[in-house]
Amino acid sequence: MSAEELHCEEHFKQHYSRLPTGEYSVHLPMKRDVGLLGDSYLQAKRRFENLERKFSRNPKVKEEDAAFIKEYLDLKHMSSVPSSQVHDCKYFLPHHCVLKEESSSTKLRVVFDGSAVMSSGFSLKELLMLGPTIQAKLFATLVRFRTFPTGITGDICKMYRCVCVAEPDFLLQCILWRDSPKDDIQVFKLDTVTYGTKPVSFLAIRAMQQLAMDESSSYPLGSKVVLRDFYVDDMISGGDAVEEVRKSFIQPHNSLVVAIFV
Repeated sequence: MSAEELHCEEHFKQHYSRLPTGEYSVHLPMKRDVGLLGDSYLQAKRRFENLERKFSRNPKVKEEDAAFIKEYLDLKHMSSVPSSQVHDCKYFLPHHCVLKEESSSTKLRVVFDGSAVMSSGFSLKELLMLGPTIQAKLFATLVRFRTFPTGITGDICKMYRCVCVAEPDFLLQCILWRDSPKDDIQVFKLDTVTYGTKPVSFLAIRAMQQLAMDESSSYPLGSKVVLRDFYVDDMISGGDAVEEVRKSFIQPHNSLVVAIFV
């Protein structure tokens, strides 16, 4: 690891915590002072108004984006910032939509832009550490997968959003939204690790591995698989026989979707 990667790992160890719900909470690993951030509201407002003009030309995109925001709220992955506290927001993340009609699952993806430069000339991305790569290379994982007579794959639903961002760091993840141009613009903060920020992959994967280590005595097999057989949010593992795999791996869980291959 580089010096920055080692520092990022140490930062995680010192600042992560486990909530009563069982979720993990992390702080964003800063490498430069947050005070370098300037005003980002006006740019975020301008880009949101541009997005609204896109919505007026394509109501389907507006419908999909509004559904995405509603899901964020319903799952408590973001929350409203009272008008009296808006001045506490440190950074406003602009967002835009990427529509993929050919996709069989998620046709619209919302991308938050942590690279947006503020009035000070800095972006949030420039102030954050990236973090090291802490999983095996995909090639090694796939080769190991080929050694199992029975294969099993799985996917963690909304992996990044399973990890909470601690106060006050969620004030670096504020966004603007309104359901209609006739309404006042509202400010929300994203309360989970957010795709579009620099260390998102490291924080989510590192929290998952911390879970595996913390629960290794209760779930020795699960801990081993999480630490060895995951590539980002995809599980690629297996066993000697179908029944062994079925008994050992498949447990009722809302966040994991699995498939068995013989």
